[in-house]
Amino acid sequence: MENFQVTDVISSIEDMFIEFGKGLAATGTREDILTPLSRSIEGVDSVGHLLKTMGGVIPALGVGAVRINSNILSWKTSNGRRTKSKIPNEDGRHTGLVLLFSTETGELLSIFPDGLVQSYRVAATSAIAAKYLARKDSSELGILGVGPQARAHLLAFSDIFEIESVKIYSPTSKNKNAFVERMRNEIDAEIIATETPEEVFTQADIIQCATNSLDPVFEMDWVPEGSHMGVLNGKEPPADFFSKNAFDIFVQSWPKIKMYEEIGTVVNERNIPAKNINYYVAGDPDKIPGLSKSKGEENHHILWEKIPSLHQVISGEIKRDGEMDKTAFYNRGFGTQFAAAGWALFQLAVEKNIGNVVPNKWFEQEIQGT
Repeated sequence: MENFQVTDVISSIEDMFIEFGKGLAATGTREDILTPLSRSIEGVDSVGHLLKTMGGVIPALGVGAVRINSNILSWKTSNGRRTKSKIPNEDGRHTGLVLLFSTETGELLSIFPDGLVQSYRVAATSAIAAKYLARKDSSELGILGVGPQARAHLLAFSDIFEIESVKIYSPTSKNKNAFVERMRNEIDAEIIATETPEEVFTQADIIQCATNSLDPVFEMDWVPEGSHMGVLNGKEPPADFFSKNAFDIFVQSWPKIKMYEEIGTVVNERNIPAKNINYYVAGDPDKIPGLSKSKGEENHHILWEKIPSLHQVISGEIKRDGEMDKTAFYNRGFGTQFAAAGWALFQLAVEKNIGNVVPNKWFEQEIQGT
């Protein structure tokens, strides 16, 4: 997949949001089943298995997708900060895949790893939000984090904006400096490693969090007037990030959709749920750190169905009024993004003859499933 770039998925992700605005795309909630493990690892607080599924369809692109993950997770505390990470297997690899289906014939079109597509669909969504919410002349970028998400976001923002300067922060100096050196070879901009997270915000037009932290990584008084701020989960920002008047415009990615559920023999319609993730635990939930005491996403006073969605921004219903407005985007992932990104990858694979062709009959059956 070395020929596949984040820039390849930006247009299909934007098309997906446009379809949501028309009511012609759908997504399901993410389902996480967590199993605490008794395994003991030095320096790690807890270990668990995660079985994660999510999916969605885009009829205009003729595809639907299901993402499946089977990961070993670790939670640890270092220098007073909690993080969550995935533990690879003995070969240093992870298990995650996406199944891409045709909505016209029902057949399986493609199977591919989810890792690269995962970072690309998130970064493309953040970049599209900034395209409509940040100032058009934005050129100063700040990023907290140095992992795959940070790289994908930097490339995606650089595709949309004329980025001249980038400030990068991570508490691990070795990783931070290595990331800066790598990205200097990938984009044409000044890239600076900062000593403190606050420096990332100085004179920045766009600031993006891309961390695995379970604790806040910035303070609200660091956010400059006129800037655009993006976060990837409810734990990266401080609690007041979600306050009603913290930003002039606050938008989320989760689309406005209708959900239908059967109660007895009657199908009822209701609004989207307050959360886009349903958690289940096979075992003692107290062994899953932070599950019931999230600092951001579980702010129950927030009525997420009332927060504007990105497709409302793309349509022009929500827009920046002034140069000094402060805008924010909460990037909540959902399954249909994998259908959009998977469609782009499938088109590239067919065009460039990438991957391996396998018989459809391997995945089909004569017996009808219920």
